[in-house]
Amino acid sequence: MRRRRPDPRSRRGHDLLGEPWTRVPATASRLQDLGGTEAARRPSTAREEDPVTRPTGTTRRARRVGAGLLAAAALVLTACGSDDDGGNAAADTSSSAPSSSSPSETASGAPGAGATDTVHTLEVTSVDFDYELPSTDLAAGEYTIELTNDGSATHDLVVERDGEDVAGTEDIGPGQSSAVTVTLEPGEYVFYCSIGNHRGMGMEVTVTVT
Repeated sequence: MRRRRPDPRSRRGHDLLGEPWTRVPATASRLQDLGGTEAARRPSTAREEDPVTRPTGTTRRARRVGAGLLAAAALVLTACGSDDDGGNAAADTSSSAPSSSSPSETASGAPGAGATDTVHTLEVTSVDFDYELPSTDLAAGEYTIELTNDGSATHDLVVERDGEDVAGTEDIGPGQSSAVTVTLEPGEYVFYCSIGNHRGMGMEVTVTVT
């Protein structure tokens, strides 16, 4: 018995195992579904490209500001380096230059006759026909003898050594003062009044200098 061949124009039939099947017309949507399924089955060979992020206006401004700050910092560092080099050079020059004040300071600080001498002050008061002074024993040196007249007559003071006058004040009246500077070397001195006969009246005093 022969098997009946299916009519190719019929939408129904049987497969080789005898299972019934139905022909589905090939529509556009069906083809799209099949194509999508087939595409899903096949591995994708297309390489996904990373999106390129384009800088925005804010990013550009930030980059410009950063570049400006770096340039300013470089200028500041360069200027500081120049100042340091100039300061070091000036310091080296000043330290290497000889001091012009050293000779004068050495000369002024060197011991000399005028620098080491001390002028002592000796206050003498004339009362009536007598002299009053703190002490009749003096150390050798330069003295300024200040005479003050507290008496009622005119007086003076003369410094005598070995019978010779070496210094003397002016004549002063009552309430007046006069001074004389003299160098007293070791020895015996006499202070006396040269007016009238005041010395004969006892207006003298012996001073010992050592």
